Amino acid sequence: MINGSKEDLLNKELAVDQDKQNQVSIVDIKMPFLSMVVFLVKLSIAAIPAFIIMSIVFTALFAVFGTVLQTRVMY
Repeated sequence: MINGSKEDLLNKELAVDQDKQNQVSIVDIKMPFLSMVVFLVKLSIAAIPAFIIMSIVFTALFAVFGTVLQTRVMY
């Protein structure tokens, strides 16, 4: 019975620990300037294909919805 109560106490402590939320705020990032420049260049190069892919997807979506939701206007 003693072991059972210890396990129950341990389970309750774990449940309490899981309920606590730790808030973290980042104050500073120490990064060499050249490494940051290289990182930003890679980021900008990676953004180009992402923009192209998003353009294709949105063009297809606008084409589909434009065709489906087309209003018939008489001239």
